[in-house]
Amino acid sequence: MRSFTLVEIVVSLFIFSLMLTSMFMILAMGRSSWLVADTSMHIQDEIRKSLFSIEQDLSQSALPQTNLSSGNSIVLTPGNGALFSFTVPQDLDNDGICDITASPAEWSPQMSYSLNANGQLVRNIVGTGNTVVANNITNLRFDRQSTCLPAGTIDANVICVNITAQDTTVLGRVILYNNQALVKTRN
Repeated sequence: MRSFTLVEIVVSLFIFSLMLTSMFMILAMGRSSWLVADTSMHIQDEIRKSLFSIEQDLSQSALPQTNLSSGNSIVLTPGNGALFSFTVPQDLDNDGICDITASPAEWSPQMSYSLNANGQLVRNIVGTGNTVVANNITNLRFDRQSTCLPAGTIDANVICVNITAQDTTVLGRVILYNNQALVKTRN
């Protein structure tokens, strides 16, 4: 009966340990990739929710009804106290007609967006209260159209909305995304 020599056992253990190490490294890379993808999806979803809410509200407003004057920008960062405010048409006299040319014009109470110290995008309607729209937002910028439209394009009723969101994976990797939307307001 022939048995294995000590050298054969040591060599086979070495080969086995190399295989286990490479399998562990492949699994660790897969886990890391999954965590990054999961965090990225979460951040992109927060940006999507933010832009959807802002576009829905702002497209109903008119540029003169915002606190964004020509050539200016409003930059919101967590806890800086800045806010972007506007009004939208609303049937205040309950006649079934929303008349913004009437005197007095039928505009809603002031609406605003701001970022609190926790990076939450907060939508506020005077008299109604606050609603958290999204989390992990690090920067939100509202610009007049001249800074974001293609060269030669002129539209005085467009507001450019730039948003940045950031989160950290369980393993400590920081994921950062930004997006932009062009919102056409009422004439």
